[in-house]
Amino acid sequence: SSSPSPSTAATSEEATSDGRRRRPQRRGPVGAISNRLSDIVPSDEASDRFVGMEGGLGLKDGQLKIITFNMQDHNMFMARSGNIAKLMQFSGADFIGSQECEHQRCADRLVQANPRYKYVRYPPIFYDSEKWTVDETENGAFMLSDTPDVQGSNTWGFRWPRAAGWARFVPKNNASGTGVYVYNTHFCCCGCSQKSQLKSAVLIQKHMVENREYPNDPVFLTGDFNAAENMDAIRWLKGELPSPANELCFVDTFRELHPEKNGNTGHVFKIDYIFGPCNAEVVAARIASVTPAGSDHYPVSAVVRV
Repeated sequence: SSSPSPSTAATSEEATSDGRRRRPQRRGPVGAISNRLSDIVPSDEASDRFVGMEGGLGLKDGQLKIITFNMQDHNMFMARSGNIAKLMQFSGADFIGSQECEHQRCADRLVQANPRYKYVRYPPIFYDSEKWTVDETENGAFMLSDTPDVQGSNTWGFRWPRAAGWARFVPKNNASGTGVYVYNTHFCCCGCSQKSQLKSAVLIQKHMVENREYPNDPVFLTGDFNAAENMDAIRWLKGELPSPANELCFVDTFRELHPEKNGNTGHVFKIDYIFGPCNAEVVAARIASVTPAGSDHYPVSAVVRV
């Protein structure tokens, strides 16, 4: 399938391909998951385990809730999409960075089932359209390659092209207010080198530095990085490697509150992250160790005050 055009933003009304190789649908017990919310989220305790925050939907002023979730849309997604849409709604998230969520097969289906959310591409960033609007001049996508503006380019040895999407969101009730930038990505896997992953991280940060018209607005980075916490790309994003120069200060929101906890996000170790600015206060951070929506990744959530 074709890759997104980095120079043209797409919304949930536009059906576009995300540039990933299509994989066959898998058959398995996940197809039997109930679509009834009472079965998926049987208690407040269970719902908190998924949505990743005690206290349900009640965010205070100045707080943002962000989720990252690899939805694995090639795994019986039609049977699971109703569950995921309901869980998105229940989460009360401002922004959800998704991976393995192709536009026609996944993202369009989710916003049809849950109209409160819309999305920008690529990979899709869902946003609460009752609270936020997209800055039409500050959004887009680029390839993780030596030629990021060339659609579908793949120069770093990936099995298939990889990309990052980004957007600036502004409060719906105050278009001139402080905005929020969200970047979302899905790094290479399956034999990909640490060097290639590090180059991807450096490129994303370079884009953040050079392309944000409002550099004082907070910026967040969500994604499935296919990289453990001790690998170069993750260490570099957190400022733990001296070279190349790191111009922005990021923290792993989960580790800010849970430095000793098991960070398993579904693959024995932690590969899914929400990075936020160092000056943001992390109020809550969770990894949902139960995924009733049937992905092989656990959703990660963070509540931050900026």
